[in-house]
Amino acid sequence: MDLDIAGNNTVSEAELHNTMASILLADILKERRSERRWKLFRRFMIASFFIGGAVLYAMFYTSTLGIKVNIFERFKEREPELAVVRISGTIGELVTADTLIPAIRSAFEAKTTKAVVLQINSPGGAPGDAERIGSFVREMRLSSEIPIHAVIEGIGASAAYLIAMETDSIYAGRYSLVGSIGAVLSAWEAHQLLDRIGVQQRTFSSGELKSMLNPFAPPNEEGNAKAQSLVDEMGEMFREDLMLARAKKLTSGIDYGTGEVWNGVVAQEIGLVDEIGTIESIQSKYGLEKLRVYRPFRPYSFMRMMAEWAQDLGMALPWISEGYSYELR
Repeated sequence: MDLDIAGNNTVSEAELHNTMASILLADILKERRSERRWKLFRRFMIASFFIGGAVLYAMFYTSTLGIKVNIFERFKEREPELAVVRISGTIGELVTADTLIPAIRSAFEAKTTKAVVLQINSPGGAPGDAERIGSFVREMRLSSEIPIHAVIEGIGASAAYLIAMETDSIYAGRYSLVGSIGAVLSAWEAHQLLDRIGVQQRTFSSGELKSMLNPFAPPNEEGNAKAQSLVDEMGEMFREDLMLARAKKLTSGIDYGTGEVWNGVVAQEIGLVDEIGTIESIQSKYGLEKLRVYRPFRPYSFMRMMAEWAQDLGMALPWISEGYSYELR
């Protein structure tokens, strides 16, 4: 049977069925291709997710070992920088040798470092940590061509100065406090409080001085004498180390072992400080506009790692990095 369409043209039923079948088949094929492309996209996204996750985990794991993976390094040409390592707070508590030495090492190993500065604002702390840090500073100073300086800001006393005196030179502000060469040993006495509440501690020791600093037992003359002897010995060692490190710069007739502190001006006059200045003074000395702060090493977190990558990407882009200073937090 023929159908009259528009009055003149006739189309057979078979032709109409073939046309509709062709259209339907084309739609099916188009839908199949679209579905196939979507499946491929989904597989690609899933594969990218797992591969990207594996890469991020690998980079995160290496970061926890103290190895920084910088994927933007080859895209940037950075200018020489002043590497700054901050020593703030009590040494042995807020800052330890285990956290600070890796930061100093990283500062020396950076290809862009022209000079290293220890930016100090610390009243002192544990002599053991200070000795380790100072020994490492001395080792790097002697083995590297990169100069290292100390800048004392608010205060650089006791164990903090023990570290500073191992650098090539020491800077301090006029209002900075410098010195406190000596040692202190403190112990609490709580035995009278325990007596009031009727509590006693029984202590068994292998020697008379084994428990001499026990706060729950009354002090005795032997223990007090031994404690004072230890403090005197450590103070004398500190003074001898000072004489060895800065013998040619110290002023004769000054008793450096009194434990007192001096302001920056007096500290320079008696040889504890080389120059009055700030970190900007060292930047001007070496003609460096940029500085990078290397903070004491801490175990990496994912967010910290991502922040450093973002920072590195910013430094790789000259229109972003121009005129800015960068810190590692």
